[in-house]
Amino acid sequence: MSHDPEAGPVLLVGAGPGPVDLMTLRAVRAVEGAQALLYDALISQEAIALAPPGCIRIETGKRSAGPA
Repeated sequence: MSHDPEAGPVLLVGAGPGPVDLMTLRAVRAVEGAQALLYDALISQEAIALAPPGCIRIETGKRSAGPA
């Protein structure tokens, strides 16, 4: 595996109990500045919408009996 010196940090952000207005400011800023956003089925569409337009969005989670 090669190391890319231009790669930025990886941040793990919890969305809290659900509503976007309960996310911490640090979490909101991290999502707003993301180049790529990996999220699971529990995140709200409002939180995903905080990501900038050019951000790559990848759904990683699944629900019971749903697609992987």
